Amino acid sequence: MSEEPLADLADEDQAVEEAADEQLQEAGDPQETGDPQEPAPSMDELLAQRDGYLNDLQRVTAEFANYRRKAAERQQETVAMAAADIVEKVLPVLDACDAAVAQGAEDVIPIRDSLFGALEKEGLAKLDDPGATFDPTCHEAVAHEPGEGEAVIAEVLRAGYVWNSRVLRPAMVKVRGYDGGDRSMDVKREWLETDYYKVLGVSPSASDKEITKAYRKLARKLHPDANPDDAKAEERFKEVSAAYDVLGDGERRSQYDQVRHMGPMNFQAGPGGFTMEGDMADIFSAFMGGGRFDRGGPPFGGQTRPVRGHDLSAQLSLDFAEAVRGTTTDLTLSGDTARTGRSISVRIPAGVANGQRIKLAGKGEPGLNGGPPGDLYVKVKVNPHPVFGRQGKNLTVTVPVTFAQAALGAEISVPTFEGDPVTLRLSPGSQPGQVLRVRGKGVETAKGTGDLLVTVALEVPAELSDEQRQALEAFEKAMEAGP
Repeated sequence: MSEEPLADLADEDQAVEEAADEQLQEAGDPQETGDPQEPAPSMDELLAQRDGYLNDLQRVTAEFANYRRKAAERQQETVAMAAADIVEKVLPVLDACDAAVAQGAEDVIPIRDSLFGALEKEGLAKLDDPGATFDPTCHEAVAHEPGEGEAVIAEVLRAGYVWNSRVLRPAMVKVRGYDGGDRSMDVKREWLETDYYKVLGVSPSASDKEITKAYRKLARKLHPDANPDDAKAEERFKEVSAAYDVLGDGERRSQYDQVRHMGPMNFQAGPGGFTMEGDMADIFSAFMGGGRFDRGGPPFGGQTRPVRGHDLSAQLSLDFAEAVRGTTTDLTLSGDTARTGRSISVRIPAGVANGQRIKLAGKGEPGLNGGPPGDLYVKVKVNPHPVFGRQGKNLTVTVPVTFAQAALGAEISVPTFEGDPVTLRLSPGSQPGQVLRVRGKGVETAKGTGDLLVTVALEVPAELSDEQRQALEAFEKAMEAGP
């Protein structure tokens, strides 16, 4: 290899180094050129940053601990609700055992005591103490006998149960003493004795529409006007009316179903010991399987019947505008129900009134043995509006006017709930309290639109200037002089 190429390579290396030096000089050294640098943070600033990070850490830690606590509480509530639901389904079995023991079936005692003992360890307590003071929160009065002083439990017809301080089922009792003149005890006894579904000729799972249809058909047929001087038809008409008075109302029907479902069972003694009729045999069959509950035959039997679910009730607070326009909102159920915590969507129709109840069919407790669910009744509370009021479909508003406007007449501006203000002509001589009507400016509902009712209010100035006072005094003298 010749020396000329080596010299060329050396020259190229030197050229590359010189070019790199030029680029470094162009880029410059901050320390040499004097370009400004970020000053180093002081110790106080570093400590402040540290404190900020610690505060954020404490906050996040507290939020996480709160989240874990709430999650644990929700889990405990869910477990408690599930356990209560299971225990509640076992109560009819305990009822059947008690009834069997009362009929002399001593061999059932170990089964009953073992079952109740296991549940008692988990928090189940029995309400069956004759002589105790009557408490409507844990006692269901179905019979009454005269007595002096406060109402006390004379006889326990069916035990009640409490699960960890929650009343699963009130005790069905006979009460002695003062009843406040309330006929509810007699009514409940009548419910036990009368099958209103049979009176109307419908099944216990019949819909509200089917019950109404059956009632109207019977009412037309049995009405006294259509059957003059027919005592039997009149008596039957009364029975049909009494049945529909209960079954035609959602809440009363639910109470009736509960009383009937929890009513005294019918036990019959026989040559082979005893047999059990009614719901308890059905429930024993569902739990144990087999034929009839009879000492001489197979252990259990019967057919289950559908039972309608309990109705639920809730309260919903609405703004005035939501009640007027209608809205759809979420409602979370609360309280001691099997569906506590369930959130449902509720459609509120336009024009709902304060205190009105809205029925949500099928949104109550689920039925038993294939029975239909109960209904949910939502009671609406409407918050007042600072300007407008309500009278049915009509909106109301009060408009202040001066004495001159009322006496001489004037055009006044009136606010409307929806849209721009409207102008009304005030007639000369208008009186305080006079009501003017603006048609079509009220609540718009499916059945029509109301009006805006405008009440005239006389506005009296709190203070007068000398000129105004003199003018009023002159007006008063002119009025005294007459026209």
